[in-house]
Amino acid sequence: MKTKFKRHFRIYLVNNHPAYIVDEDGNQYIFHRVTESKTSGGKKNWKIAGANPIDNCSFTCYIVKKEQKDNKHRFSKQKLKIRKGVNIRYPWIKRANKKWPIGHIQAKVPQLNGPAISSLALLLKQH
Repeated sequence: MKTKFKRHFRIYLVNNHPAYIVDEDGNQYIFHRVTESKTSGGKKNWKIAGANPIDNCSFTCYIVKKEQKDNKHRFSKQKLKIRKGVNIRYPWIKRANKKWPIGHIQAKVPQLNGPAISSLALLLKQH
């Protein structure tokens, strides 16, 4: 029987900051970055109420709303220690139900039908 994945914190080695791991997908973790800033990319972050859940960290903890995915080898081998008595389940952070495209970039390719192809050919002839 497969055990349920437990959310936890690890160091994201790309930027050497903590990350909140919400799930795993094969050889990759699905995570949210942890920061001390109220905003990231012009969007508000989730503020963690009370003290920072990560042991030996004093800064105010915010979790970036954007979900990311990266290979497990880009994270620390050990989980970060959590302060005693702190629950880090954070039920408001839901796992996005989406499939990740290769390279994390989804290209939008327009569907061309008969009239669209002929008008495209006409435009190409003119230029």
